[in-house]
Amino acid sequence: MGKIRGAFFVSLLMCCFVTPAPATALETISVALTSKALQYVFLPIAQDHGYMKEEGIDLKIVYMQNAPGLQALTAGNVQFSGFGE
Repeated sequence: MGKIRGAFFVSLLMCCFVTPAPATALETISVALTSKALQYVFLPIAQDHGYMKEEGIDLKIVYMQNAPGLQALTAGNVQFSGFGE
């Protein structure tokens, strides 16, 4: 009985160290889009339903033309872009 109790205590102690800590801050991700096109509709829908926050993402959607969007991406002001037709 003592071995079982000891093994249970060790297992319980290991669970305390293995359990991940909850995220404390959201990572801000900026996306540059050229228009409100159907191919990008999943982004605002996922944001409205709270899926981005569940994954630790604070999504910022920015609408701009191709040239300024490419410059923002190159400069590191946005992390993703969705240019195209």
